[in-house]
Amino acid sequence: QGGVQPPRKRGKKPYLASPHSSPLEEAPNWNFNVSHEGSFVILASEPTLLCGADVAAPSQLRRGRQQSVEDLFEVMRDNFTKAEWAQVRAAGPEEAAMATVFRKLWSLKEAYTKARGDGLGFKFSRCEFALGGGRHPARGEPHKKVELASVRVDGAARPEWRFYIQSLRDDHMVSIARGPPADAVDALGGFTATFRQRDVSEEQLREGHANPEPLFSMVRVEDLLPAEAREEVLQARRV
Repeated sequence: QGGVQPPRKRGKKPYLASPHSSPLEEAPNWNFNVSHEGSFVILASEPTLLCGADVAAPSQLRRGRQQSVEDLFEVMRDNFTKAEWAQVRAAGPEEAAMATVFRKLWSLKEAYTKARGDGLGFKFSRCEFALGGGRHPARGEPHKKVELASVRVDGAARPEWRFYIQSLRDDHMVSIARGPPADAVDALGGFTATFRQRDVSEEQLREGHANPEPLFSMVRVEDLLPAEAREEVLQARRV
């Protein structure tokens, strides 16, 4: 009641119907993305570039029928390129290690298409991700590192897009995608209408990517509630 109900574009990407209230130079294209799986709900935002986020849980915490690693690979075979499957297999022969690489690649594909706003209309085999791009110091905590990845789309390198992978507790991981606003897929025009600077310069793109990726802040659900509602939740847990 009384909360904000963000609309969704045709590709299901949520956005604020009105432009963000920050000064133009601080957040000309403020947008956000949400993901949930396993034990976490995550939210990421970006002031200028497109932002996509995906959280991936270990198989035992995901809903639905549990599959063996090889059965999962067979079902998902057409969503990965030969080079991506080579990365998965190279992590073997341990199934857990191969499954980790698989989850990273799948999560990156989710983050990329969610940033653009494609929804289910984008074939995952069109984007080919490469891990092993090094590690980037996290914002404010340079001793902690964020894993980097790169992408090729329809066979062409897309250096204007950057990808970051963070580890969370209990074997969860988060993928973040950041790229140029001009790549937004928005058939109805509502999302891009909130942009105040759709065409960013190469300098702005470089600056955006040069900013260290911040680590996620862990917040409990009850911490987001008004004081009276929080107390009701805490009391219910004590029963």
